[in-house]
Amino acid sequence: LELLLVLGADTIFFYKFDVHSNVEKDYYSSKHLVSVTPISLPGWYPNTPMLREKFLSENILAKRQNELIPYNDCLYRNLYRFEFIALLDIDEVIIPVEHENCNELMKDLVKMSLKTDKLPR
Repeated sequence: LELLLVLGADTIFFYKFDVHSNVEKDYYSSKHLVSVTPISLPGWYPNTPMLREKFLSENILAKRQNELIPYNDCLYRNLYRFEFIALLDIDEVIIPVEHENCNELMKDLVKMSLKTDKLPR
């Protein structure tokens, strides 16, 4: 979390099935840096933690399909709230090499893309 905030993230959105209460970051939520949305599998899919884990490990296609739901939710909830949205897994981070932070990187990428073609964005 700290690395993403240092790199310029305004808010970090999490979608959680279940997490132990010791892991939840109330400090970040109280500062409006983190938003946590509880989710469950849709329809007839199992939602008790052990059955859900077993089901998803044995049904990779269902796992991949259900990963798209929180991505789409995050994108469409925040489409008009933020200038840039990055959809990342918990183990991913974008490290700018030639810029101080991700905001500078993204603004530079927008400038570069506008030089390539003059299409409105």
